[in-house]
Amino acid sequence: MNIGYGAAVSAFDSILSRLAELGVPLVCERVFHEPDRAFPQRISNLLLPDNRPITSEAIRRSGADFGVA
Repeated sequence: MNIGYGAAVSAFDSILSRLAELGVPLVCERVFHEPDRAFPQRISNLLLPDNRPITSEAIRRSGADFGVA
């Protein structure tokens, strides 16, 4: 999951917590998960092709079924 340093961090953490409570077997690798309004790695726009490789590489490295960015 690539939050991109954004404000969605707490929302995604709440969703993942609730899914865990329901017994959903979900493993999540977090990428750029700390909110930082300076966006130190890049502009948080994953529609731009240059911003996609980090998420794609994390998916391949972990053997995940899918990624969320």
